[in-house]
Amino acid sequence: KNRPCAYKTASGIPYWPSRDPIEEGGGINLYVFVGNDGVNSWDYLGQWVGPERKNEAKASVCAQTEDTWESLAQIVGMRSSEAQKWVTGWESQPTPGKSYKVPNTIVAYWGGDVGRLGQSFVSWEGSIKTLEGRGFKVNRHQYQRHWKIGGNPLDPPTGEITPTGNGSPRGEFQSLLEAPSNSAELHGAYFWGHGNTNALFANDLGPVFENYNAQQVLSYRNVKLKYGMGLGWMYACSSNSGKASLSSNAPGNEWIGFDGLMCPVPGGGVDTGF
Repeated sequence: KNRPCAYKTASGIPYWPSRDPIEEGGGINLYVFVGNDGVNSWDYLGQWVGPERKNEAKASVCAQTEDTWESLAQIVGMRSSEAQKWVTGWESQPTPGKSYKVPNTIVAYWGGDVGRLGQSFVSWEGSIKTLEGRGFKVNRHQYQRHWKIGGNPLDPPTGEITPTGNGSPRGEFQSLLEAPSNSAELHGAYFWGHGNTNALFANDLGPVFENYNAQQVLSYRNVKLKYGMGLGWMYACSSNSGKASLSSNAPGNEWIGFDGLMCPVPGGGVDTGF
């Protein structure tokens, strides 16, 4: 039997003509849909409630009648064939009215040049705030050079002729992605740095800028994610070479990558025409 709705119909009978299959399971506000975020979320079947993103490691989704893992995968941009790996509480078929957890963590890694000045040049913080505004939990990391520099991060190296050994380890960005992937928390990655067709790199300036060294932070061949990511903003040369090993490449997926050379321009844009 239908229950009274929030307003009386034209006939004066206060009933919904068709009842929501999970009733008030989606919340007491009867006017909210897709977590009240219709700009960044969608539900083409009009069923799944969520994902409800609250800047936590995982987001919540609530299944309704006739929902499938395929329909959820399109909402979050993941592969439905890998749902068992990225849905916490996975079962063969979603149970109407039951909540599940999905990945909601973005790993942001700065491997670009000239520290805070470089970040300001490409609006690094602005992009992170955009992701946080969408409800993602963003884990920030910055590559640490192996050469001693002055007290200000923008100062040149001090002239040491050997690395200090205290910088970021080889493959750091790769490890930072693999860990939350193993715990079904990783939704995506945001990277600024250097790259080629085989790997991503961070800058490592030699003594007094005489030498330029690049530290590999991720290998496309060796990275081992449990599932393809739903989001990848990869600002590095030839970063599209890593799409097959990093991205889900599924409907609803977000990917920014480049073929060949790219150069940042003020405000977060890039120039690929040189």
